Amino acid sequence: MAGVPPQAGESLGWEGTDPAKNAEFVGWADESTIYLMHETVLRVVNEAIRRQGDFLSLGRNEMLAALAREGFILPGKDSQSGRNTHVKKIQGSAKRVICLPVNKLSQEDENS
Repeated sequence: MAGVPPQAGESLGWEGTDPAKNAEFVGWADESTIYLMHETVLRVVNEAIRRQGDFLSLGRNEMLAALAREGFILPGKDSQSGRNTHVKKIQGSAKRVICLPVNKLSQEDENS
């Protein structure tokens, strides 16, 4: 699996395959799923929130559990133990990632 966005990438905000200047690499994508390195994503999100003068009050496990409950990430095989990550072989090595279904990101808000 490559780090290149899927064809639907433009509808998700990607423009081409070149990384944005000063962007941090946070994961990979295929046609149906976005695979994010959860530790990196949490750090990047916390830094962005801090720059805005705020803070994230949820810890990593609580945030992943909430995202899984709402269907924004696929629950892990051992989600009963509180783990909502998956091990995927990406670019030749095993990586622990969270899996976001692309179709969940493109759904209309049900309250609209």
